[in-house]
Amino acid sequence: MKNSINISKQLRVIEVKYLGPTMHRGSRVKLVDERMGQSKTLGYDYGDGDAKTQAWNWLNKNGFNPKIWGTRHSDIIIMCDDWKNFHELKDF
Repeated sequence: MKNSINISKQLRVIEVKYLGPTMHRGSRVKLVDERMGQSKTLGYDYGDGDAKTQAWNWLNKNGFNPKIWGTRHSDIIIMCDDWKNFHELKDF
């Protein structure tokens, strides 16, 4: 039997990076959409508890429809089903 690939819906990849505090700025969370060449930096929200939760909540609130998350190297990856409305990070 041949190996088969399950072709499912293509998801949009958003990388999430935690940026630690500097002498002039507090901690931040950076969302990066490399495919579209866009990024959005958010002030760190200690109420969310971690960068992944903050990014997931922000993406969900803004219509990106996050579906699944994982890790790559030290970054968090959130995959979104946002092709219908195709929101752009820079618009927020």
